[in-house]
Amino acid sequence: MSKRGDREPLADRLLKQLATLAPDDLDLVIDFVSLLHQRKRSSLGKRLRDLFRETQALPGVSQITEEDIAAEIEAYRRGE
Repeated sequence: MSKRGDREPLADRLLKQLATLAPDDLDLVIDFVSLLHQRKRSSLGKRLRDLFRETQALPGVSQITEEDIAAEIEAYRRGE
């Protein structure tokens, strides 16, 4: 793996390693990177949903309905 004292930029080291892989292995790398992106998006979505639940539970905050959200989006699109 990499050494802490390695001064070569990470992107350059990665590109050198990728250049040595067979096409099938590159497909696996692409699949793995896609999985990492998917997990990150999933994690961010969960955190956002949790945040919405927390803020909706605050005293004095009313529930926002799907209709409220749609109305706000339409108003934004109309420039209001």
